[in-house]
Amino acid sequence: MKKIEIVKEGSLAKNSKLNEVIKVINSLLNMTVRQGSANESPKLTVGDTNSEMVTTGSAGGGSFETFTLNVVKDDNTAGTADFYGDGVND
Repeated sequence: MKKIEIVKEGSLAKNSKLNEVIKVINSLLNMTVRQGSANESPKLTVGDTNSEMVTTGSAGGGSFETFTLNVVKDDNTAGTADFYGDGVND
């Protein structure tokens, strides 16, 4: 996937936060996703050049465990997202 170029010239180049956001977006665009082991917790790791999402481990027999992620809602308050079985919110 093509990456977003860092801003090097013009008035936007003076905003260091813009380039920090671009670096994180590029890392997320280069994400890999894998199923964790049976005892591994779900996690998201964002690096300088790529990111990795680890899903919950298998409960055996090819099915998936139920898990809950803590999230920040649109109104900037804490919330949760629940995932069930082999689908989302079945």
